[in-house]
Amino acid sequence: TSSSVDTVGAYAVRGASGQAYVLLFNKATTNQTVTVTVAGGLGGSAVALYGFDASHRLSSMGTAGQSGGVFTVSMPGRSARLAVGTTTPCSVPAAVGGVTLAKVSGGASLKLTWPNTSGATSYVVNEDASPNGTFTTQTGTATDGTTGLTVATPSGLRYYQVTAVNACGSGPR
Repeated sequence: TSSSVDTVGAYAVRGASGQAYVLLFNKATTNQTVTVTVAGGLGGSAVALYGFDASHRLSSMGTAGQSGGVFTVSMPGRSARLAVGTTTPCSVPAAVGGVTLAKVSGGASLKLTWPNTSGATSYVVNEDASPNGTFTTQTGTATDGTTGLTVATPSGLRYYQVTAVNACGSGPR
């Protein structure tokens, strides 16, 4: 990360072969240390580094250690670095099932709970007035299905839908 996009720029792509390519360019005349975070993580313990500047052609710069998709690169002024790593296979969590609804606080609130879905890091709860609706109104979020989400009792009939989420995206509704 950089505190100023006017100092360090970045461009990243995920290749079809499972490679992650991160091009960093230091626009400043001073040295910069850049910490890079690749969403979804990287495999292995290091990324290959290549570099170039106005005086040197593209060449291998060795490797940078990485953990969980986070690595740090030191860059001289007016230079560029290309980091190449293997992406970690990524998949969205499965659909949430077994949602239960119970009255709480004497019926003033409703508590939705569900079994946790493998691979989910959070859950989004949407509501609609129709069971076949678009469910575009977000009611709330939760980090654990067994704790669930408590909502105010609606004045009319409402349907709720819970979607599991992780770094790769949202699972099916």
